Formats: sequence, C-alpha cells, structure tokens
Amino acid sequence: MTFENFTELSGATLRNAPAVASFERVITQIERLERGDLFLSNLPSDIEIAVAKGAHGIVSESNVQISDPEIAWFRVDSLDRTLLKLLRFSLLHKKRRFFHSDPVTLAYLEALLPHKTTLFLDRDIARSYRRILAASPDTMIFSDDKTLLETIYPDFTPVQKKKHTLTLTHRTLFQSSFLYRGRYYPRIKVPPLFLDEYATALEFCRREEIEIDIAKTPFIPHFHPFFVNKNLKPQRYGTTDHVLIAQEDTTQIERVYRYLEKEAGWAKILLLLPQGAKIPSLSERTREIVCDSVADLRKLEGVDFHFAIVAQKSAIIREFLERQNPKEIKPLLKESYD
Repeated sequence: MTFENFTELSGATLRNAPAVASFERVITQIERLERGDLFLSNLPSDIEIAVAKGAHGIVSESNVQISDPEIAWFRVDSLDRTLLKLLRFSLLHKKRRFFHSDPVTLAYLEALLPHKTTLFLDRDIARSYRRILAASPDTMIFSDDKTLLETIYPDFTPVQKKKHTLTLTHRTLFQSSFLYRGRYYPRIKVPPLFLDEYATALEFCRREEIEIDIAKTPFIPHFHPFFVNKNLKPQRYGTTDHVLIAQEDTTQIERVYRYLEKEAGWAKILLLLPQGAKIPSLSERTREIVCDSVADLRKLEGVDFHFAIVAQKSAIIREFLERQNPKEIKPLLKESYD
C-alpha cells in the first residue's frame, strides 16, 4: 500500500517527507517486523528497534522523535481506531462469517465449538486485527461487541437468544440435569440461571451441523464456582459450605446476585467488587468488600460466608488457589471443575 492511500484511509498525519512511498504489511508486534513493513506502536524502545530493522514507516499517537527522515513518520489519534479502519478496508470485498452474541452464550459457544474452525475475539484490538487477517475464509468469527462488528463487518449475523426447550429434570445452584432431543444428560455444569443461553448455543451448533459433546460442557467464566474451606484451600466440588464464584463480566454481577438471593435466601453472600462498584438493594445478609486484585481474596480468610461473588476472571482465581499447593491442588481443580 502507498503512504498516500494509507493517509486517506486512516486519517493519519504524515509528519515528514520520506524517501520511500509505500510499505508491505501493517505490523503491531516488533518480533514479527520485517524490512519494508509499517509499524504501529507507542513504545519508544520498540520504535527504535523497528527503525533499525528496516521499517518503511512508523505510526504512533504522539510526535515521537524522527530518528530516520528517510522513512515515513505518522501521527494518529488512536492506534486502535487506525487498525479498525484498516481491518474494515481489508474485509470490504471479502465474504466472511461474523456472529454477534451476548457474553454468556458466547462463552458456551467457545466452550463447545472446535477451535480449529472458530475465532473468538476479545477486547485487544491489535490481537483481533492479526487473528482476523490470518483466519481462513470459512472460519466462524464471534464477538459480544456489537460496536466492533458494526465497525469492521456490518454484515454480521446475530445469534438470536431463545427461551430454552430443554426438559429440566433436576437442578442445583451450579448444575442442571435435562432431556435434550430425546437424550438424558445428568449433572451438566450449567446453572439453571443460564439455561436459555446454553440452549441457544446448542441450537446454534445443531443448525450449523457441528458435532459437540454436551456431557463435557465445562464451567464457563460466568458464575464459575470454586468450593473452598475457611482458609481458602480448594476442595472438591460440593464438599464445603464456602464457595467463591468468579464473575469476570461486571455487567452480569447483579443478575448473578439476584439469582443467589432467590435460590439460596438463607445464605450469607459477599460481593467482592472493584472500588466504586455498587449493587442496589442488597439484603441484610450481604456484605460488600472492595476487591481491586486477586490478592484481596485474603480478606476472606476466617470470614463467615456461604457464597462470595468475585469480580475477577476465573483463570486468575484458579491460579491464586493453585499457588497454595500446586502438586495437590491442580489435579483436584481439574477433576472437579474442568
């Protein structure tokens, strides 16, 4: 691409008069950069390396020092927005399969679908840019960010949420037993709270004729339980009265709390939320504790509670629990929660 076309497409400001007029690829990782590439970064150290490796241009959000006037130096308001504009242009005349879903259904789809034919986007725009361009044409690409999809590929397909048609035969707070399409599935790691989203994921797989193993459905990052003792040592599923519940998406925390309040009205509930976060109309049995990092879980040692909803990723909580005794804890967590 020529620098002239890049400027028109991205709205970038060219700060000098370079001797070169074009570039080969857009690169955001210094280790992948080759001579002739356009490098996007705000890190002075990486920019210095990029110049030494023969980059034809540098794009940054600030007026970094022009160390080599022979190459192009651009300033943009946002590297992320620049990447999104480039991505939309790259996809403009290509047929791709993008899907939008709510966060919970998305998590079940990610747990059930084979990863060789799917791509699940996160909030890292640079990583999403690289992964989308590297994906094969038949890859199914999913996101719960509707604005992102509207920006890069407006012709996406919504995964329509439907009321579940599963025949529920038994339920606990964290698991469901049900009949689905004539077959019985006992103790599946899906709380009744999320049956609609789970059934939506199952129906999506059926319509797309994708074989899945329902019996191997794992707990997802939403409402993910970890049974512990009073010293926060992990225990086997269902063997204690103390449960840490990971809920990384803060927009779902009130929903999770109301579910516990309704289904376990006797329980003492703790809410471990970031500074400033609030849930309205809490019961007298509920306490709020500031939790800005996983280290704040230490505040629970010796505290009397039944359920502690923690606004952290389940993987981070799991790592915190594993550090206590890796050889003993890792097999236990795998057996009970995977």
